[in-house]
Amino acid sequence: MSSIQDDIKSAFRRTDNSLVQIILVNVAIFLVIGVLVKTILGLSGLTAVYQLYIRPNFALSADFKTLLFHPWTIITYFFFHENLFHILGNMLGLYWFGQLIEEYIGSKRLTAIYVLGGIISGIFFMLIYFLLPLYQTGIYNLIQSFNSNPVYAPYPFPNLEHVTLLGASGGVFAVMVAASTLLPDHAFHLMLIGRVRIVYIAAFYILISFIGLNESNLGGNIGHLAGALTGYIYIKQLRHGHDIGKPIRWVIDTVKGFFQPRPTMRVTYRNTSNSGPGGGANTRTKSVNAPIQKNGTPNQAEIDSILDKISRQGIKSLSKDEIQTLRRAGMRD
Repeated sequence: MSSIQDDIKSAFRRTDNSLVQIILVNVAIFLVIGVLVKTILGLSGLTAVYQLYIRPNFALSADFKTLLFHPWTIITYFFFHENLFHILGNMLGLYWFGQLIEEYIGSKRLTAIYVLGGIISGIFFMLIYFLLPLYQTGIYNLIQSFNSNPVYAPYPFPNLEHVTLLGASGGVFAVMVAASTLLPDHAFHLMLIGRVRIVYIAAFYILISFIGLNESNLGGNIGHLAGALTGYIYIKQLRHGHDIGKPIRWVIDTVKGFFQPRPTMRVTYRNTSNSGPGGGANTRTKSVNAPIQKNGTPNQAEIDSILDKISRQGIKSLSKDEIQTLRRAGMRD
């Protein structure tokens, strides 16, 4: 057990390990809230307590008024799963495509794409239910089935409050499309199929989501498409020198800064006013709280040139030095 704890602590100490960290957070919330708490309350006959009070604090409601009282759910919903196959599919997709993003443009940008994709997906989910009558009809059908369940029947439900979105799919779609936009010629070897370019895998899932717009999971499929669009725009803007994920990265770094001590460095200086015998200057050292400067990080022009080369000639055209340049760029603040 201690070995597992040490591995988890080590995973969160590393600054270039966002992929594993995101997966661990999703799995931890699933096990604690989606399995443990739900099971305990279910065995205690308190299923309605979970649905009415615990779940609404993690899932995103389609009602804007509810969001005002639960603003954190625009973030928590894409770390929250209740179904084993739901989280398994999302985490596998995140792992496969997230490795490519983390390797070529950096761990921090992977986090930015995932979080930005999740937020944009949630916003579109709420907007589509609010604006389009077609989706309001879907709400009516959902609420009718909701109220027919004996667990919830004693409780009155407003139109939008209990129509919710949960799961990492929006963020995963953003990562998937970002990876296929950045590296369209990269391929995965799929069981029983063989080598398939990731751009075709992304296109397949986008098509499935378009087809699903006529099904019961209306808002979820809109969220998938919004996440996909976010990932595409992110990479296109990055190639033009604009990182639209910078605000996300700044917020995350600021929050982390409250919990991490500033690194110290030893500064050596010469005191010329107090020379020793023979006229030599005394050398003193002291420790100060100062951030360590990072040297050798590439500038934006270098990054843009490499991304353009990938777009024109494919990832295999990169030299080892160019790959290392992308990796260093991904580590930049």
